[in-house]
Amino acid sequence: MWAPLRSNPVASRFEALRADALTPLVGRLKELDLLLQQWEQAKAGEARVVLLSGEPGIGKSRLANALLERISSEVHARLSYSCSPQHADSALYPVIGQMEQAAGFIHSDTLKERLDKLDALLAATSSSGLEGALFADLLFLQNDGRYPDGGFAPDQRRERTLRALLAGIEKSAQRTPLLIFFEDAHWSDPTTLEFLSRVITSIRSLSVLTIVTFRPEFCPPWEGQSHVTSLPLERLGDQEVASIAAQIVGQQGLPASVLKTIAERADGIPLFVEEITKAVIESETNNSARHATPADPGQALSVPASLHASLMARLDRLGAAKEIAQIGVMCK
Repeated sequence: MWAPLRSNPVASRFEALRADALTPLVGRLKELDLLLQQWEQAKAGEARVVLLSGEPGIGKSRLANALLERISSEVHARLSYSCSPQHADSALYPVIGQMEQAAGFIHSDTLKERLDKLDALLAATSSSGLEGALFADLLFLQNDGRYPDGGFAPDQRRERTLRALLAGIEKSAQRTPLLIFFEDAHWSDPTTLEFLSRVITSIRSLSVLTIVTFRPEFCPPWEGQSHVTSLPLERLGDQEVASIAAQIVGQQGLPASVLKTIAERADGIPLFVEEITKAVIESETNNSARHATPADPGQALSVPASLHASLMARLDRLGAAKEIAQIGVMCK
């Protein structure tokens, strides 16, 4: 018998999907240079906001991660907010997740242990006891009497909570340059979008770079502001796709016909390139893809026709684990 016990404490979907080593960044050097320029301006006290948009799998989070790698040695603070399609109607879900990560909550914590960790987080941000009461309520923690009860009406509590969250960001940015990464804004709930709008509006004179990622169907209300830059990501070219596939294949190598087919079916989407190439490698390990040679072009069909087909082929090779994965999808 198998049963889910708790959610995996990863900060974002990108981390969950990229548990193994990242492939090198390909075809995004200009975009990375722009992010680095925006970061330098932010450090100088000119807050910047980058709206990073593109199709699913185009590499939005990978590009943001490349920036994190480049500035890892610099003194700065980070705040990461990750939206979820399962929680698009949950008020401030990304904010709650960020606070739980920052406080260091774990599944086995008692109420007292969580409140103690919240106290430590509040002390680090110089927050007041009243803010502690608001944050405890936000994190669904019963106040054990250590925080004053403001007795606010629901609308007042909501407004004061948003103000307290914004004040915490401002205090952090006054101490050290701050990088805010807000992932998948297209899945934001209305309250989270209001919070993000307040952040973008209020940070103009602070050392803050805010990166917001989203898919093309989302219409960000912040375009046109002087400190906001739009950065749409386009699909990669054939040479860039081939470079990604070659890096994944490594010393194993694949016939040119197979690499060409991968490029055609990935259609310039980096994630598709990675997943389809991995499916071919796994298939080759099982003595099927190795037969796809230029002399036998029909065998090139061993390359999955789509990302969905790639994932299904990889599931098929999991044996009994495939059934567990299917049950998980149905339960979701």
